[in-house]
Amino acid sequence: WGAIAGRSLDFNRAADRIAACEWQMDQAQALWREAKFQNLELAGFYWVAEQASKAQDILPAIGKAVRKKGFSFYWIPYWQANGAAQWRSLGFDYAWQQPNHFFHPDKVPDSRLGEATAFARAHGLGLEFEADSRAISEAKAFRPRFYEYLKAFTRDGVQSGSSVAYYEGGGAVLEMAESQDPNARALYNALGKWVTERQSRLH
Repeated sequence: WGAIAGRSLDFNRAADRIAACEWQMDQAQALWREAKFQNLELAGFYWVAEQASKAQDILPAIGKAVRKKGFSFYWIPYWQANGAAQWRSLGFDYAWQQPNHFFHPDKVPDSRLGEATAFARAHGLGLEFEADSRAISEAKAFRPRFYEYLKAFTRDGVQSGSSVAYYEGGGAVLEMAESQDPNARALYNALGKWVTERQSRLH
């Protein structure tokens, strides 16, 4: 992989994988300071792998290192991912469950959302809202999926009682906001209304 402080690292060793993660965090902090952002705060570090099967031996130590640096450790496991129920003992400070409902209209029934909220509630996870631009471009298949999240998250108490993460495919919400199609713009309005109501209920 490379060397840190003149010592070559071997990723077959857990200690070296942990050392590489700490190096990466130090590099990220240095770049963040160099950027001198005025209106952003570096709150923590996100574990990109959406399951824990290949990292359970190192995650607790990495979580400890993250907190030692004054940050929080975040994770968003996919549906039925290895380690999701054990997210706290794995060292994470915050975790959200992916329902993985939006993306599979032909395979995943709407009941998945209720299953996901029940699992998250049982294990203390937040929930992730999921959508992308197919809610605009492939409306017949995907637009109902978008609204089902809002419906289920309201019905199951997520709106008023859970932490929520948002995945929108990288630009979908902006595309909805700027769309001249009133039905596409309605997606943005519905999400905005839902978030506004959520904030008023939480505060």
